[in-house]
Amino acid sequence: MLAMKTIWENLTGQPMVERFIQWMAQESEDFAADHQRYTDAMDALQKELGDLVKEEADAIEQQCASNLLFSGFLGLKANLDHYIDPVARNFLDVDFEVYLREQTAHTLPEYERAQKVRSRFFSALSAAQKEIYEDVIAYTSHLETVAPKLAHYYGYMLGNQLLPRVVPGYHTDPVLTMRYADRLNGYFGKNFLNAM
Repeated sequence: MLAMKTIWENLTGQPMVERFIQWMAQESEDFAADHQRYTDAMDALQKELGDLVKEEADAIEQQCASNLLFSGFLGLKANLDHYIDPVARNFLDVDFEVYLREQTAHTLPEYERAQKVRSRFFSALSAAQKEIYEDVIAYTSHLETVAPKLAHYYGYMLGNQLLPRVVPGYHTDPVLTMRYADRLNGYFGKNFLNAM
């Protein structure tokens, strides 16, 4: 039972989010700058609001964890769906917004629970504090844009390793895998994925 709890915590919570944020801050100057402004803003708000800021930070992490888990699952599922019906339209034939299902992601229980905390926090801010909070919004927007794309890709790549072990006859599609990597490298910048 302890192993299951450890796996669950690594897939759904703070350890996963911390690793993702640390990696992104190392690999993306834009993200590192947004993360630093976020940290500074949260520190400034902490001085005025105390423990409420910790609750806000936890809610932001929970939303990120929810997005990472959901998008990773969708990537794994996209891989399996393509194997089951290789001539059907696949996720690369549509925009990111379509295959990442952002509207659905925002209705998941953990995400919604965290959003209630965030809404309460925001409504408690003064006008001056809301100005400081703009850097928090920029950071969370960056997370909402980047995290699902990368998690979907890694879910898809996990499928290349996991599905041969659990689906009789499964084989990877190297052309689709290469097209997917090229699409993300085009979005993030040449060879971005190789840095991972």
